Amino acid sequence: MKPSRLLIALLAGLLLAAVALGAAAPLGHPAPDWLHGLWRGALLGLGLLALLDALWLRRLPAPALVRELPGHLALDRWGEVLLRVAPAARGGWLELYDHVPAELEYQGLPQRLRPPAGQGVELSYRIRPRQRGDSAFARCEVGLPSPLGLWQARRYVELPGNTRIYPDF
Repeated sequence: MKPSRLLIALLAGLLLAAVALGAAAPLGHPAPDWLHGLWRGALLGLGLLALLDALWLRRLPAPALVRELPGHLALDRWGEVLLRVAPAARGGWLELYDHVPAELEYQGLPQRLRPPAGQGVELSYRIRPRQRGDSAFARCEVGLPSPLGLWQARRYVELPGNTRIYPDF
C-alpha cells in the first residue's frame, strides 16, 4: 500500500501551514493559539481519516478478471490479448498490468481505466512472440485506490493461461 498524490498534497499543505505558524513568532507576528489548535486538529483528523481509509482498503477484494489468449501465435507477428474486468459494486480507477512472459514483446500496458459502478469493462493489448514454444501467463497486477482516495494498493490476481508459438508460415 502506498500513499496517493492526494494524501501527499494534504500532508504537504499541513507542513507548509506548520512552517508558517512556526515562522510567525520570530518574525514578530505570533499566531493566535486557536490557529495552533486548528492545525493540530486538522493533522489529527487527517491521520484518523488516512488510518480508516487504509483499513477499508485492506478489506477490499481484488476485482475478478478473465484473460482471453489466442490458442496459438505466429513468431514475430502481433496478436491481441483481451482482459475482462467483472462488474464491481463501486466504481473507481483501476490500473491493470498483465505479467507477460519474457519471450513476448508487448504494447499497451499498463492501462488505467475507470469502470462504472456495477458494470464490467474490457481492455486489450498487443503481444509479439520472439521465440517458439509454449508461453505461460501467470498473473495480473491490479492497482486499487482506497475509497477516499488517500491510498493505493497492489493486488495480484492469479490468472494462468497458455499459448503456443509457431513459426510464421
